[in-house]
Amino acid sequence: MKRNIADPFGIDEIRFKVCFSAPSFRIFVALVIGWVLTVGKHTVSQVILTAKLHELRHFATIYRFLGKGQWSVDLVSYCLFRVLVETLIAEGVEILVVLDDTLNKHRGPHICGAGWQHDGSAPKQSKQKGYGVCFVIVGLAIRLPGINDRVFCLPFAARLWWPPKAKVKPQGLPYKKKPELGLELINLTHSWLETQERMRGVADLAYCCETILKGRPKDVHTTGRLRKDSALYALVVPPAKRGRGRPRRKGPRLPTPAAMFEDSGLNWSEIEVFCYGKRIRLMVHQFTALWYHSAGQDPLSLVLCHDPNGKYADTVFFDTDVTASAFNAHGIDPPVCSLN
Repeated sequence: MKRNIADPFGIDEIRFKVCFSAPSFRIFVALVIGWVLTVGKHTVSQVILTAKLHELRHFATIYRFLGKGQWSVDLVSYCLFRVLVETLIAEGVEILVVLDDTLNKHRGPHICGAGWQHDGSAPKQSKQKGYGVCFVIVGLAIRLPGINDRVFCLPFAARLWWPPKAKVKPQGLPYKKKPELGLELINLTHSWLETQERMRGVADLAYCCETILKGRPKDVHTTGRLRKDSALYALVVPPAKRGRGRPRRKGPRLPTPAAMFEDSGLNWSEIEVFCYGKRIRLMVHQFTALWYHSAGQDPLSLVLCHDPNGKYADTVFFDTDVTASAFNAHGIDPPVCSLN
């Protein structure tokens, strides 16, 4: 491969050199440029053809770099994360990261981790299954100047998840569930923060569970959703006089969120939020409770969201920060929500 590869994106200048040897870095730069310039399906072979890498070196060199090259994916993720934070996040602003997974539809008998699994992008009327490779991804949620009503998620780190029945599995890696991989990414990102930086995690229903809520760093607040049939409890009121036995860990059982939505005596407040690019009106009820099964004795700020027009389903948001407002409970301030 030629030593002087055109680099219109200035990759040479943004600290990625420390992640590679000199020959590997040239391949990395060429792949990034080819990926950006590729139109249509972004397969590795198509990227090679777009950047004309096959004219400079045998295409097997590229696949060897991706599959067996001696470089650290986490080190590249760290450099990318720091570039994004220092470029797009103002000093003192809370860093908002989003946790989710995505299915890449690849077929073939030798693809590592491929198998039949849940496909969230499939139509809801279908079985929502697809064949491919699944990655648990963490991304940085940001707003771009001049586009104030939209939030963009920029992925910077990922972990491969594979179904137990996958024909080809990674060698030397223990099997982990998706929430376990998500917690690994949260802890990894937290370790990359500078002293003065604060981080908040936003997750969908699949990652709002005991693994994440109990395993997260205590200075990382989490915003997410919970099921409408979740068991909630009142906060523990300390007794005036300590009695015998173990102190109570939870207060009396509260009605489920589903029952609260049917309670005509509940006090509701009206707010406006951006939802799918439109400003809509929602009725919200906020309270503090324990979700003991998943969050233990950590109190949560919970928000019931009801659409008076009936277009969106009733939804329950929570935040581990009990000082969060109903706006904060959607994960973005000013309010932008997702009711999926």
